[in-house]
This record gives sequence, C-alpha cells and structure tokens, in this order.
Amino acid sequence: MPDFEVISPYEPSGDQPEAIDTLVQGLENGIDEQVLDDYRSETGDATPTVVVSTASPFKFCDQVLRGIGGTADAFGPALIRRLSCETQIDAPAPLTGLDARPVRFGGCVDKAQMLHTVDEFLK
Repeated sequence: MPDFEVISPYEPSGDQPEAIDTLVQGLENGIDEQVLDDYRSETGDATPTVVVSTASPFKFCDQVLRGIGGTADAFGPALIRRLSCETQIDAPAPLTGLDARPVRFGGCVDKAQMLHTVDEFLK
C-alpha cells in the first residue's frame, strides 16, 4: 500500500494512536469494515467515517456505476468503458481492449455439478 499523509490540525491522543495503527493495519489486510467496527466498539467513537478502498473501481464496475447514479445494463468491456467515461478515470491497461481478445472460458457449470466438473478436469 502506498504511503499516505494525513494533514490535520488535530493530534491523536489517549488510545487514538494505537487505534489508528490498528485501523491502518486492517486496511492493509483488506479487513477495513471489521477494523472500523472494532475501533468504534473499543473507543466509543461514532464519528461518521469514510473508508477508502484500495481496490480498483474497475473490479466492480456495475456496483460502482449504480453507486454513482449510472446504469449498469451492459457487460464486461462495455461497463469498463462506461465507468471510465463517467468517472474520467482511465481503466487499468490490462483491462483496456478486452473485447478484442479471444474468449478464454465459455462454459457455465451448474452449482450441483461443480464437484464432478472439477474432478473430471483434474483427471
């Protein structure tokens, strides 16, 4: 995770430095919501909080588009282009041009057949 700097006129006091360290460690491990809940229960701090995710919004195009008031009625590369257009953020290079690449996987396995399908694949 890249280093970041918090610029604030307030200095942490009491148990806040330890709680902040715990929160940052949890963010680095991807357990941000649990860490925030733990922090709140330990400190009683109910301050409205924004948790910044390091996951790319392009990983979840449909949810992000709906979250910002857009529509997610397309699939795959079309959603990537739409999210890029709506947010004015360039999609990660590995995702651009996906629609020009060959489809690698086309099958869909019913949940009840998954174990059998994996067993057959591994033979």
